[in-house]
Formats: sequence, structure tokens, C-alpha cells
Amino acid sequence: MKFDQGYVSPYFATNQKTNKVEFEDAYVLLMEKKIANIKLVLPILEKVRAEGKPLLIVAEDFESEVLAALIINKMQGILRVCCVKSPSFGDNRKNIMVDLEVYTGGRYVNEEIGMSLESELPESILGKAKKVIVSKDDFVLMEGSGSKEALQARIEVI
Repeated sequence: MKFDQGYVSPYFATNQKTNKVEFEDAYVLLMEKKIANIKLVLPILEKVRAEGKPLLIVAEDFESEVLAALIINKMQGILRVCCVKSPSFGDNRKNIMVDLEVYTGGRYVNEEIGMSLESELPESILGKAKKVIVSKDDFVLMEGSGSKEALQARIEVI
């Protein structure tokens, strides 16, 4: 799956020659709202750090303090992380995020349906992708861990 939205900061780049983020076997966090406080995502960050896996965060926006904390942790080698703003707007954005949810096998954290990071366990909301490539202009997810049945059901809805 490819989307026209790139990383929010070039400091997330893992390949300095191509200026791209390249992750293998990555977790994916899908958020409806702006991430305004690093404490909100701390349990998720601790989980991915403990497992040594990279994390792609797709959210409406990121507070500057959150970005600064994530960039510092990335630069110090503590976390492998990349932040991307949600593609598109309005209902189209929600549909794209649901597509990502189905494709990655994760859950789209959406307050409209009563979900929040505080009420969910990290294991229950994180999706996975075998390969993630993010440039300044777009991001690509390959081999998401969503079930074939869920993918087929989503295709039929569309």
C-alpha cells in the first residue's frame, strides 16, 4: 500500500544516501487525533523498544515536544521510529486509516468509537508490516499482517 504523505522530519531517515526511512518487520500505530503528549504513547514505545522492533506512527499531527522527544530517542539509538501525518482529509482520511488498520492487522485508535490509548493494551492496537519505506513525499507498507478474510471483507465494502 502506498500513500502520498511522507515523514514529518528528515531526522527520522535511516538511509542517509536516499534520505528514506527503511524498516523491516515494523509495528504500526494508527491514531485519529494529534499526539499532544509523549506520555500518551509511552507504553507503546516501551513495548517496541523492549522487542527491538521499529515503529511507524501515523497520526493527524504531532506536538513539537513529542517530535523532539522521538527524534532525540531515534538519534541516540534508543528507538527506531518514524512519524507520518495521516493522509488526506475528512471521511477520505478515515477510510484510508481503516484500510491501513485492516492491512496491518492493528486497530485504528479512534475516539469516535470510544477507543483511546489509555484504555487499550499495546499488543491489541499495534499492526505490523514486513517492510516500511518512508520518503519526504510518501510511505509504502508491504506485507501487512492483516488477515486475508478481513482484507476480502474490506474489499467487498469498497
